[in-house]
Parts: sequence; C-alpha cells; structure tokens
Amino acid sequence: MVEGPFIRRRFAFVAIPIFALTMATGLRAQQPARWIEELGDPERSEAAECALVALGEAANKPLAQLFEDWDTTGTRAKDRLRAALRVVDLLGATAAPQAEILSSRGQSSQPGLHLELITAVSSLAPHASLGQWHMLYHYAMNDARGEAKRDLFVATMRLSARSRPAIKDPATALARLADDEVFVRECAAEFLGRAKDTSAIEPLRNRLRDRQKAPKGADQLQHNGFPMPFEDQFRLRAGMALMQLGPQDGRCAIGFGNVALLHPHRSVRLTALRSMASFGTDCADAVPELLAIAEGPDAELAAEALKNLGMAGDAAASSLARIQALTSHGNDQVQKRATSLARRLQAMGATVTPPAPPDPLVLELTTLVAGLSDTSEDFAAASARLLANPEPGWSLLFDRYRHENRKSPQRLVDLLVELAFDRQQEDRDRLRAIVCTSGESWTSPYLSTYTGSNAPDEKIAALYAKLLVGKVGPLAELAKFLAHDNAAVRLFAARELGRRSSEVARTENAAICDLLKTAANTAHPDKSKFHLGLHQEATQEMQLTTEIQAAAAAALLDCPIEAGQRNALLQKLLAGKEAAAVILGIERWGTAEATEALQNAAKDPRQPVKLAAEQALERLRAGK
Repeated sequence: MVEGPFIRRRFAFVAIPIFALTMATGLRAQQPARWIEELGDPERSEAAECALVALGEAANKPLAQLFEDWDTTGTRAKDRLRAALRVVDLLGATAAPQAEILSSRGQSSQPGLHLELITAVSSLAPHASLGQWHMLYHYAMNDARGEAKRDLFVATMRLSARSRPAIKDPATALARLADDEVFVRECAAEFLGRAKDTSAIEPLRNRLRDRQKAPKGADQLQHNGFPMPFEDQFRLRAGMALMQLGPQDGRCAIGFGNVALLHPHRSVRLTALRSMASFGTDCADAVPELLAIAEGPDAELAAEALKNLGMAGDAAASSLARIQALTSHGNDQVQKRATSLARRLQAMGATVTPPAPPDPLVLELTTLVAGLSDTSEDFAAASARLLANPEPGWSLLFDRYRHENRKSPQRLVDLLVELAFDRQQEDRDRLRAIVCTSGESWTSPYLSTYTGSNAPDEKIAALYAKLLVGKVGPLAELAKFLAHDNAAVRLFAARELGRRSSEVARTENAAICDLLKTAANTAHPDKSKFHLGLHQEATQEMQLTTEIQAAAAAALLDCPIEAGQRNALLQKLLAGKEAAAVILGIERWGTAEATEALQNAAKDPRQPVKLAAEQALERLRAGK
C-alpha cells in the first residue's frame, strides 16, 4: 500500500493529508459499510477509498458484498463501482480474494465498466487464480470503439502479461526487474515492496531514472499495422515500492516523485510532494516528474513541486525555460515560487539555450512530402529528391501515412514501398502489414481483433509480394520464391527473374532455368494466404496461374530452349499481357516446332503480335 510509509515518517505534516485528517474526522471509527456507501461521491469518495486501502485485508468483505450486487443502473451506482475497483487496483495482492467474483462479473452480458474491471483484475495477477481471464477480453471488445478499444486492448495485454510470471522470492523478483519486460516488471516491483527487500532500492531507482529506455515489448501493440505507443504502470508501482522500502532514504526520492505525478488520489500525490521536502538535494532525481506536476492544472500541487525543484540544485538548471514560463502563472503562489526559483538558477549561471536551427534539407523534404498528391505536376522531381535522401524521406513519408492512413495518396504509398525495398526486413514487414490491411486491426503477441475486409486486391497483393521478397542478390535466393505458397509472391519472383534474364541464361544457372520451366508449365495456387501482422492472416482467391506461367516463360527468353519445348512456352507467353515479350518469343522460338502457337498468335487481337506471327509463318512457308 502506498499510504504506509507516511505513518512512519517523523514529520508531522506528512500524515495530515490522509491519516491525521482521517482520524481527526473520525473516519476510522466509522463502519466500512459507510465508506462503501461514500464511494463515488464527488466530495467524499477519495477519503473513503483511502480508508478502505488502509484497511488492507479487512476491506475484502465489504468490497465483495458490493461486487456481488454489481448494480450499474444509474450514474451514481457506476461511480461507486468505479471507485471500488480503484481500491482493488491499489490493494493488489491484498485483494486477491476478489478475483473470482470480478472475473464472473466481467463475463456477464451487461457488466459495464469493462476497462476499470480489467484494470483491477490485472492488479490481482499473479497473486490470484484468474481461470479463463481471456473471456473478459471477448466480452469487453463487443461494444468498444476507437480510443476505448485501444485502452481495453492495453488493459487486457497487461492482464495477460501479469498472469504469466511466478515470483516467489526476492531473487526471482530482482531477475524479473532486470529482464525489464513490460507489465511483468510491475509484478516484480510490487513483490519487492511487500518483501521489504532494501537491496531493491538501487535497481528500482536506476530504472526510474532511465526515462528514455523502453521496456521489452513496448512496441508490441499495433493498430492497422502501426505501432501504438503505450505505457505500463511500472513508474507508479515502482514508486509505491520505493516509498515502502525507504521512507527516509534519499535514494527513494524519485519514487515519491512518481507517486506524486501518477497516483489516482490527489491527497496521496500532495502528501508525497510534501514528504519529498526532507530529501533535500536528492529531489534532483525527480526533476522531470516535478516539472510535469508544476506545469499541471492543480495550483497547490504545482506550488509544492516548485518548492522541491528549488532543492534540486543544478539538476533544475537545464529546465530554466520551462520554469520561467511559470512566472506568468495565474496562481500567485506558483508565480512567486517560479520567479524565485528562476532568479536563483540564473544567479547560479543557468541560461536558456536557444533551439538549434532547423535542418534545411529536412525542411525541404518536409515541404515535398506535405505537397504530395496523386495529381501534383512536380511529382517526378519530388520523388527523385526523396529517393535520393532515403533516411529522412522514409521517416517523413511514414509519419504522413501514419496520420492519414488509407486516405494517403497512392503515390505516397508507392514511394514508401520503393524506399522499403532497400531497408531491413523489419521495416518491410511493418509497411506490409500497414498497406495490405483493410478494415480495422488491433494486434499484439497474445490478442488480436479486426473488423472489415482483410483480403488484398491485385494491386495490394503485388505490393505485399514486393515487400516480402525485398531486394534479393543471388538468383538462387530469388528463384526459391517460385515455390512460395502465395501466388502473388511467385508472380513477383518470376517477373524479377525476367528482368535478369541475361543473367539467368548463364551456364552456371541451368538449375534456375529448370525451375522457370517448371513454373511455366505448372498450375499455381488458386488461394493464397497473406500474413499481415501478429495473429492476423487473410486468404484470398487469386487466379494468377496464367500470369505466372507467362512471366516464367519470359524469364527464359535468353536461355537455350530445346525445339520440343518452344511451342508450349510460346503458348504461355501468348496468354500473358506483355505484347513485347510475345513478339520477342516469336522471334526466338518461332520455329516449325512452334507452328501451332504461331497460328494462334496470328489471331491475337494485339496488332503487333499478330503481325509478328504472320511474318514468322510466312518465313516458315518460304523455308527460311
């Protein structure tokens, strides 16, 4: 529990916001039933929630009764349940007995409060057996839309991750902390706080100080193929653990700072800020959190945060510009403390560093990307400039596509694909999932959901194949894709081999010629699977056999072909769409053995093909 450390502190004012005030008003003498009744009340709920959290295990019985009734008829009833679930969330392992009833409530047809319920149940894991926890996700997703669906997805990912780890001793908890896996590290921090293992102070402190490093799995949520950033509750849970482990240890100041920023109860946030006053210069660890509070909407909290920033010394100097901005705050106390702090920092030599001038190249490319459309006349020049600067070009194009998604011009998509062709497989896979997914898709390692069609059309299938294959060096590597289970990939491989037909014709590539002959005379899959992301797959009927056979035959145009094979290969070319390839085939394979194919070509509606076939037949009749 986060409130515990405040009782043990030697400064009388520390306890006032929660416990001294609570005892002064007689709340501890009231029955828990009254606190349950006050849950959700705009004026009394927070005090009631704090009192129930302070009760610990004794809060389980009254909470269970409320959850048994589970009344969501009316705003007041929902607010009461919402507050009760917040209590369960903060109690964590102590509220493990609530798991069974809450799981059953989540699986009813009209439970309401899905997000709050899943969040609370997540905090009971791994301390309680949750059974079929994944059913909560299925019921919750039925009516979720937009941002609500995103929040539910993250909450359910948290539930899934926290249900897996088994932490039975401090050594295991420290190992899990070192693993730094998203959501799982919350469990490690909670265990270490409850275990009172002070050896955890330094690793917890160090991880909280490293604000730039993302935990493992922080990129695992995708929406329509785009990575969706999210955060777990580690900063809050680690902060609460540090407050338990070292209420008077300066190394724990950053824990107080995170609780002051993130705790759901304002009174706890205020108490954490006031408690930090005893840490003096150790407040330097929490400068970013204190700045965020100082810039927040609560003037009283902002003033306390500025007071602690004043003790941080040089650590606050780099934030002078942000502190100066607060000197015009609407609250007098905030304004005075910001002004005083800014003057002190300036007297210490702190200055405001002007921002670096923008890169002219990036400005130019930004303008080009912003102006891209399917009708712009200067597209060729813009395209050439972006392709000549692949790194900034990729980032700018990708960012625009992220914002506009399927409303983006086709030219922008084509440029992205062109740039991705030379990038790492990871980038190609990401773009493939994005451009080849229709409808709405949410995916993660353990959960996925999508609505709408996900079957790619012919154009998208071609992009899929190009991004899957990428830039292949050796012909043998490219030829392997002739046997891929996706027909669009086979077609792309055959066409790419056709572009390298002179290389295919070399003596050392006889085996590749044989693969192409097989592809030219083989039926290809009528149904193809498209792997579009984590747990997401679409199957599409695609009649591409004729095109694949024609492309494979075209790739053999520079190869020596036995007389007995020419008629069949020329027939395959003739069935394709490339008139130039057919004409070249007539020139090279139009011998007597291919008379049947030539006669068919002479009836072709494409005039150049017809003329070439007639001339070949005339030469044969003349014995030439």
